[in-house]
Amino acid sequence: MKYNTQQIRGLEERINAPQYLYPEFRSAIVNLVRMISQHRLPFFTYETYRTPQRQKKLISAGFSKMKGPYHSAHVHGLAVDFLIRSSDVSTSNKNEIVELVSAGDMSADTVSLADSLLIYNTGVNILGTGTTKPRTVIQNQQVLDWWTDLGALIETYFPQLVWGGKKDIEEGQHIGSDPMHVEWRDAPKLMRRRSALRTLRANGNPGLI
Repeated sequence: MKYNTQQIRGLEERINAPQYLYPEFRSAIVNLVRMISQHRLPFFTYETYRTPQRQKKLISAGFSKMKGPYHSAHVHGLAVDFLIRSSDVSTSNKNEIVELVSAGDMSADTVSLADSLLIYNTGVNILGTGTTKPRTVIQNQQVLDWWTDLGALIETYFPQLVWGGKKDIEEGQHIGSDPMHVEWRDAPKLMRRRSALRTLRANGNPGLI
């Protein structure tokens, strides 16, 4: 099936609803979102299933380092990204807590740091310097505690999920390299077998042919 230009643009839009996720993973995420609310954590679901067309766009724009669209667990319906709303962060200095405005395919000049509702921030310095490792200095304890609490919820109640806040973490670092990312533990196996894709195609997920 070929898509026209207008259809492709529609397929490149971000999806944050759970209905297109792999069924078992979807059930776990729905329960996790409910528990996040019960614990009054300020996270919201930023992105769930990602079409191959959107993944291609993210790769070409430099927002993703994946070699191809089907290398992403999002495209297989096996990953979700969470973010914090800026309105929930108690500080008057946006530069202090905004490390990266994650607004999908929007460029910096179209997103105001002061007005954006989408914050990807871990509460610690991300870049580091020539003499210090990244994520070593706490800049906002409140934000760091929220991410840590999210990780604790996942590790305690959802052993079938993997939290990216543990990824690539080294001694002396407070948090891993991808805390916004939550993935189904069996994602690599399902991706190799492409079995999740078959389920998503049967579900009528957009962008899959």
